[in-house]
Amino acid sequence: LQYLHREYDTGLIDVNIFHKYRNIILKKFNLIQKRKPKKPQIAMHIRRKDVLDTPDRFLHDEYYIEILQQLQRFRDKYDITIYSQEVGFNKNLYGDWKAVLDTDQEDFITFKKLVQADYLITGKSSFSYTAALLNRSKVIHHFTGHISLNSWITADNYINLLNTI
Repeated sequence: LQYLHREYDTGLIDVNIFHKYRNIILKKFNLIQKRKPKKPQIAMHIRRKDVLDTPDRFLHDEYYIEILQQLQRFRDKYDITIYSQEVGFNKNLYGDWKAVLDTDQEDFITFKKLVQADYLITGKSSFSYTAALLNRSKVIHHFTGHISLNSWITADNYINLLNTI
């Protein structure tokens, strides 16, 4: 925020100027990937736990399962990982998809994985949104509530992206 504060004089921040400060933040918090993985990474963030009593604050499983069905044909070519919280996550619905839960690894490590993913599929979450702001690759932004960057791909266009991978 200290960097964005310079841009703030009308009462609104244009998040599309965030790229001016992204590398500074990535370096400061050691979020730059040191080596490239063998397969491109697709990270999907599913928010659960703290919003289970408020259905309009998260995207339902059917939504993510539909996306995973579209990704099925890319499983050999990409490392596809679901990141979520254990509370409220029904692993049975996601079959043999690789899922990393908050009980499996520290939140900061998960955050780094989202930031460093080659393709980040965001959840309806500020955690997801912040990782997306720092991600320098492709971000698929599937919800309203947070302002998306001009470079992000909307829910309506993610199928087009999948067809170009």
